[in-house]
Amino acid sequence: MKLVKKWNSMTFKIIQLKGDEAIKAIQKLFNQNLNGRKLDHLNWQYNQVPNGSISLFIQREDGIIVGTLSVIISQLDHFGSQMKLAHAIDAVVDEKFRKKGLFMDLLNAMDKQMLKENISMIYGFPSKNSAHAFFNKWEFKKLNPTPFMIKLIGFNYILKKLKITKDQPIELFTFLNELPLNENIKTITKFNHEFRLVWNKFSNGELSGLIRDANYLNWRYFKNPSHPYRSLGYYDMDGNLCGYITASIQKKHGANLLYIMELIFDKKQPKIGKALLKEMITLGKKANAEVSLCWNRKSYPNHSSFSSMNYFNLPEWIRPIELQCGYKPFAEHFIINRDNFYISYADSDSV
Repeated sequence: MKLVKKWNSMTFKIIQLKGDEAIKAIQKLFNQNLNGRKLDHLNWQYNQVPNGSISLFIQREDGIIVGTLSVIISQLDHFGSQMKLAHAIDAVVDEKFRKKGLFMDLLNAMDKQMLKENISMIYGFPSKNSAHAFFNKWEFKKLNPTPFMIKLIGFNYILKKLKITKDQPIELFTFLNELPLNENIKTITKFNHEFRLVWNKFSNGELSGLIRDANYLNWRYFKNPSHPYRSLGYYDMDGNLCGYITASIQKKHGANLLYIMELIFDKKQPKIGKALLKEMITLGKKANAEVSLCWNRKSYPNHSSFSSMNYFNLPEWIRPIELQCGYKPFAEHFIINRDNFYISYADSDSV
């Protein structure tokens, strides 16, 4: 794309890679510098995503890749207007070439790419290690705190910590196949056009957030090679979709965790949200889930569903990981705040 600089007699430039070449370069960087990344997950994340992705790299003069900044593109519902949205996913520079200004060159190159692609804003969830670069160098605006909520499912987690009982295995088959008890709730095997209509009734032009339509949802949950998900829909007497919930059960942080990925419904029918959440918690309990987590703010239309089922805010000081939330606008006069920008675990790239 362009010459970046010379350092210690070496020349570096920013390049853009696509397809298998890009994901193999990302995998190699992470394997050498951070945690390992699976190629099938990267292929799903960057090559199969419905609206495309952008991966920029720092290349040494001998062809060696020493850094990357990669984003995926989605559609944004911005208070009723549709725009393009980018989500920053992977950012890493080889440890031997850090603190040389190379990452800043990547950030500047990505900014130009965002403007070229007519992206309205980019957002992300920087970790403790990357927060300084995102907020101080890339000039992200903070939307903190990331809104973790938690619910204990029974007492097994507490008893396990007290060493009164032993660890229980996750009954994944039960979680994925047990039939719902509520006759209005059915298992979802494929997302269709109705789910965009439900999102519209949920957001009602009052939120800014990633559009949950069929293309996105099928990619996010049914094509994901890393985690299995269970999705349930609530249907009225005429067979019309009124809401849905998606969850995943995983063993993390020393517990069998039930992640509520998404809970979307017609905001004029709040009882639907509670019914869906109750059904999913029941399935999770049968599968030996001990704790349930979600991302949710008091300002969201579905907050009463979570609070009525005894979810409560997880204090930052006891969270197992430090995860921040922020964004950078590119469209003129683009403004959001943490209360009107809707996020859920669907926005997370690690669950």
